[in-house]
Amino acid sequence: MTVKISVLINNYNYGRYLDRAVTSVLAQTRAADEIIIVDDGSTDDSLAVARRWAERDARVRIIASENGGQLSAFNAGFTAATGDILTFLDADDEYLPGWLARLADVYRKLPDIDFAFCLREVVQGEQKYTDAASADDDFDYGLTFFRTLLAQEWIGNSTSTLSARRSLLAKYLPSSFEPDYHVNADQILVLGASLMLGRKFQINEPMVRYHVHGQNLWWHSANEVANHMQMKHRQRQLIGKLVPTFDSSDLVWGNLSRLILDEFKTIPAPRGSDARRYSRWIRRFGGRGWCWHQLRVWVRYWELLTHNQQVTGQGG
Repeated sequence: MTVKISVLINNYNYGRYLDRAVTSVLAQTRAADEIIIVDDGSTDDSLAVARRWAERDARVRIIASENGGQLSAFNAGFTAATGDILTFLDADDEYLPGWLARLADVYRKLPDIDFAFCLREVVQGEQKYTDAASADDDFDYGLTFFRTLLAQEWIGNSTSTLSARRSLLAKYLPSSFEPDYHVNADQILVLGASLMLGRKFQINEPMVRYHVHGQNLWWHSANEVANHMQMKHRQRQLIGKLVPTFDSSDLVWGNLSRLILDEFKTIPAPRGSDARRYSRWIRRFGGRGWCWHQLRVWVRYWELLTHNQQVTGQGG
């Protein structure tokens, strides 16, 4: 089954970088079906650059709006997009070769995956490095509702690495939180995906180039301790706002321990730390049959561990 991919480029006064971003999308081995440039009230030559691209390629569309911030640009792009899969790109970043092909392959082969992201190649002046990998290979996180709600875990990466099925994004976009997210709106995408029961997948390879320069609105503040603490506080606040918007009919809230067990069972290759965490949550929240559910966590963990060891041994 083929999927239609929409690339949403959000831009604010990044006219000097926009050519590079669009070029990186058009150079993909798997072509984008549409490219939507959302200009958020830029005062530089951004719109002129965008219009040149729209004249060259019919797939390029432009949305010019008053300055409302990054989340406003996400909302506008989402509303206009027609793709089954939406990818996001900051106008000062670029896609590396093969990114859209990898995404199309993941979403086609893994129909349960709703949200996929990759690592970054970070370029800062003459320095270049890659995000630290959280696993040896691509990694299916399973569902992450409780990991986000209870541990406030961030399972994702920056804007340009993110993609999602439209069906998932439609559960929380357009978002009404625009005034609070002029920047750092990737929090909405990442946390919303977990809290709306999106199944997450990490492509453990740098497929996006993130550029650090003097105009980054987030990078420089994120490296200051005070701003990092403020970000975590905003993350907690956002979780509190998003949870009430969740359709609780998808869960039976009368038995949290069973729901926590069910989420654990969606992790295809849980680690010992995962088993300990979910077991602890089951005991903490109790409810009917909590002891049995806690035991089931460890039984499943050992079954999967034994199976993986046998497969590894056979492969050797």
